[in-house]
Amino acid sequence: MQETNNQEFEGELRIHEALDVASTTPVFAFYTLLAFSVMILQIGPSNLTIPAIAAVALQLFINLMGMKSYYALRKKSRPKSISKRRLKVILITSLILGASWGSFNFFMIPYLQPHSQMLLYLFAFIGAFGGATTFSLRVSWGFSSPILFLTWVAMLFWGPLEWYINTITILGTVFAITQLTFLTRKSAINGIKLTLANTKALNDQLKAENKMRELARIPEENPNPVLRVTKQGELIYANKASSPLIEALRLKVGDRVGTDWSERVATALSADQRQDFEYEASGQIYALLLWPVPEGGYANIYGRDITTLKKTQNSLIHAEKMASLGQLTAGIAHEIKNPLNFVNNFSKLSMEMMAELVGVLKKPLSSLKEDDREDADDLIQTVMGNLQKIGEHGHRADSIVKNMLLHSREGTVEKQRIDLNALVQEAANLAFHGARATDKTFNVDVQMDFDGEVGDVECLPQELQRVVLNVCSNGMYEAAKNAGSFGREPILKVSTQRMGGRYEVRVTDNGGGIPEDMRDKIFNPFFTTKPTGEGTGLGLSMSFDIIKQHDGGLSFETELGQGTTFLFYLPEANDE
Repeated sequence: MQETNNQEFEGELRIHEALDVASTTPVFAFYTLLAFSVMILQIGPSNLTIPAIAAVALQLFINLMGMKSYYALRKKSRPKSISKRRLKVILITSLILGASWGSFNFFMIPYLQPHSQMLLYLFAFIGAFGGATTFSLRVSWGFSSPILFLTWVAMLFWGPLEWYINTITILGTVFAITQLTFLTRKSAINGIKLTLANTKALNDQLKAENKMRELARIPEENPNPVLRVTKQGELIYANKASSPLIEALRLKVGDRVGTDWSERVATALSADQRQDFEYEASGQIYALLLWPVPEGGYANIYGRDITTLKKTQNSLIHAEKMASLGQLTAGIAHEIKNPLNFVNNFSKLSMEMMAELVGVLKKPLSSLKEDDREDADDLIQTVMGNLQKIGEHGHRADSIVKNMLLHSREGTVEKQRIDLNALVQEAANLAFHGARATDKTFNVDVQMDFDGEVGDVECLPQELQRVVLNVCSNGMYEAAKNAGSFGREPILKVSTQRMGGRYEVRVTDNGGGIPEDMRDKIFNPFFTTKPTGEGTGLGLSMSFDIIKQHDGGLSFETELGQGTTFLFYLPEANDE
């Protein structure tokens, strides 16, 4: 069964890759033509060498063939399979396109002035990044590698840049393209897996419904509810499996059903039309099929308990949402990190250079008039103060980016067996002392109550400690900020409890509680109730993912004016 699922996934991945490459062909061809037009106009058509002209001709020919394949594919239905040979053709085409672009640069750079050489150098990077717009590794690497390699060789021999600057720039570009392609590919793979899962769920549901209709021929043996209601709304039959449903409806055979149901039955009988509807009773959700029998003056109602299915669907929707946000987070973080490193590094370097400049200008400044010397000193201090602020805010931004990357990364570290009570106690103490170190006036009464029956859990200690730290820090912040406005001393209660085969951790503050309109967003990335600059909005989102990776669950209970309890559970460690 697993082998079949893997084969189905691999086949769908090949189809998705081929269609993705085909769909980007017109845009790719247009921008390739635009790029070569700009380069040729800049360097002058008369300066083109014969090999360069041949490279441009090859580029145009391959793009024209690609457009022909694209329009032919549009007239066909979605393919059911893609052969490995077709994927090899895609790889070879990408290599030829990349090699022709790279050859153009290689045969033109030796004959150009430095400013024109740098233009070709710049467009080489733009073209290489164009190949990363698809999640296909064949296209990304097959197209980008020849461009970058041939351009690097040409610039190495005839370019104005030092060899190490040229090499570092090319390697950095290769790394960025690889990361971008892997992120795009990972997102596409998650989408394919979700589509296959939904398709399987739909097929299973259709099979179950067909089975239900077959079993309806023998109602009493049907494991699902079967009811019969007359046109007047009287319940005249209910099989054994209907007991939970009719008990929830507070009915028995011979009673009249509610107005809603009796109207449905009357409408279906008069129109001789089946109806599908859902009904919730006593926490259970039923999918009901109303099948009219006009000649008999009644309607049969066939039911199926879909409570578990509904919960699974809701979990799937939430998982899809969190996965999409995680991919978006990773993409944004990677894009921001490189320019942010430049800001931080150059602010630090500028501070050091300013310190050296002050030493160099010490004697010349001392010869100035007192007013001029004071103005110069004031200007230097202002510049150094500005650079320090740039560095501080740059490092804060870097911290946010690192948290974003942590949020999107899937852990692969091996789990360890850890005493849960000890870990929670240590993390709560760390949260308290960390808050005290930041603000000496901070004071919250931390009360701990640990169940002696709580033992070990299999976990990633640092990840789980991050969850407790985050939840405790949030609780302390809320208690310290809002408890006083209700005439209470700020208190944080941390407790553990064994419940069956799992352990529960509760962190309760006596702050103001979470407003109604914020409760659905509390686990969303970048959502925070704290003022700007005091929180990134990633803490609870990361905590939710971490607990989920540990086969547990994270939720909260809140009451306005009373406080909030965050609770998470984990399975106890297996003794085997």
